[in-house]
Amino acid sequence: MSRCYTLLNITYGVFFSIYNVLSVIIPLLIMIFSSLLILVNIRRSRRRIQTESIVSNVLQPKQTKPNQSMDMQFLRLILVQSLTFAILNLAFVGNVLYDFITNKQVKSSNQQAIEVFVYGVTIHPLYLFSATTFLTYTLTSIILRQQFVLILQRFTRTAFRCFGI
Repeated sequence: MSRCYTLLNITYGVFFSIYNVLSVIIPLLIMIFSSLLILVNIRRSRRRIQTESIVSNVLQPKQTKPNQSMDMQFLRLILVQSLTFAILNLAFVGNVLYDFITNKQVKSSNQQAIEVFVYGVTIHPLYLFSATTFLTYTLTSIILRQQFVLILQRFTRTAFRCFGI
């Protein structure tokens, strides 16, 4: 499939391919690295809380229990966000790499049509990711889900009062 940027200049085609690959790989690596750092920090804070309670001879399980559940919810949020990003964006990276590698090959019209279709299918999830953040947070976090339901209930009550229903 011949792109307009490859007809103008080979250097720009290389730059465009590298840019597209790095614009997905770098954020994914940052998300994974940050998730690992947060996981290590949560484990260290749990150990610190446990040793402090043992040293003071006062066990306070009610204080650590909500923190543990919130920590698990937070880890679940991070995991779902990273997986969503990877699933929605890695197909485009594969398509860009394939396009870059096979750029100089002569292709039939059927193969070009298939490549254009695959390009369209893989580029649209890139735009979908920014819209899925709210959905993934609402679905994975109990607290956010409860707050979202409360906001919807308030909104419907207000709407019913305004329209006299």
